[in-house]
Amino acid sequence: RGSRRPRASPEGWRGRERRLFELVGREGLDLGGAAREGRLRQCRLIERAKPGTIRLYADLRSGAKGFATLDYGDDRNCDEAFVGAVVSPEEVGLDPSKAPAGAERRAAADRIQCGKCGGEVRLRDPGGAVRVACGSCGSLLDATDRDAAVIGAAGRVRAAPRIPLGARGRLRGLAVECIAFLERSVTVEGTRYPWHEYLLKASGGKGYRWLAESKGHWSFIEPLSPGEVKVSGPGATCRGTEFRHFQGGRAVLDLVYGEVYWQATVGETVKSDDYVAPPLAVTLERDEKEVNATLGTYVEPPEVQEAFALKEPLQIPVGVAPSQPNPLQGALGKWWGACLAAAAADLVLTLAFSASDRESFGFPCCLSLPVLLLPAVVAATRSSSFERNRWMESDHPPASYGGDDE
Repeated sequence: RGSRRPRASPEGWRGRERRLFELVGREGLDLGGAAREGRLRQCRLIERAKPGTIRLYADLRSGAKGFATLDYGDDRNCDEAFVGAVVSPEEVGLDPSKAPAGAERRAAADRIQCGKCGGEVRLRDPGGAVRVACGSCGSLLDATDRDAAVIGAAGRVRAAPRIPLGARGRLRGLAVECIAFLERSVTVEGTRYPWHEYLLKASGGKGYRWLAESKGHWSFIEPLSPGEVKVSGPGATCRGTEFRHFQGGRAVLDLVYGEVYWQATVGETVKSDDYVAPPLAVTLERDEKEVNATLGTYVEPPEVQEAFALKEPLQIPVGVAPSQPNPLQGALGKWWGACLAAAAADLVLTLAFSASDRESFGFPCCLSLPVLLLPAVVAATRSSSFERNRWMESDHPPASYGGDDE
């Protein structure tokens, strides 16, 4: 909220801006600690803010770049509106790989001592870690606290990570390091459906990415502006691609192993909705304070295996994943074209050789046509079965799904 930030009154902002913004977060900003540490010395609000003051604000997004903030001050009335755009460090001439750490981060080491068991915990992302799990006692610690205060339990590890923490590799053109392993789940009609997520830190200040794994299927996940996702009825549109709603539910964080960049708490729950357009998937997650969006791309297991040079073979995929590409969908037209062309050629040859014997013309043709069309029929049947298996565990099972399995 610096004094050099462009200002506009809420009334004037509404009159000039024609863009549609979507609320993506609301929060109370505690100025107490910031004021005491001097980080807001250039902020206009510091002149009238006392330590411990809570100021209310709401952040909004529009498309990929549009950004706005509504400043409510200390009550429910909007005092000011700020309209701008999201820019990358490169766009303003900054090198993110050379960004200095804050004063409290420069003073921190890459190792902290657990406030519960006294064990040493190494930080792989000391400049960004907010929560870290102690590998000795399983406590979830505050990585920003010099005393590593215990926040709670990190959860019970049910399955060993397939990608070890600290493993480095190159995936989709990015050099990454695995810094956390999480287990999340949804429960539907008493049945728990878990999946695993691996937090990847990209080198060169390029932020974070994710790898999600469920039943041996993998997805590479990137952050997405919620303003880029337009939900309409049973579908959504993102970057010119139409997605179909797959499933929704309450996603629960069951385990944190490693370190993460947000205030994670085991048991935290968000409303999650998945939209698919294989090999892509868009996920929207909401809680009472914010909306987050991600874009996932289906990844074959051998690509993950090679990226991190894993010695142990990965699990063979089971079933059909929501965003798994249908291997036959794009080839059905070619199958039908080839089979129909073969049938036409057979018909022409039969006509040519049967010109002198018209009574026997139809017999060989009737036998050969079904045989020539059989490959296309088999391919269409397998493609339909693939789609039915995909949607079987969705919120729109085949009985109500009117998509690719028709």
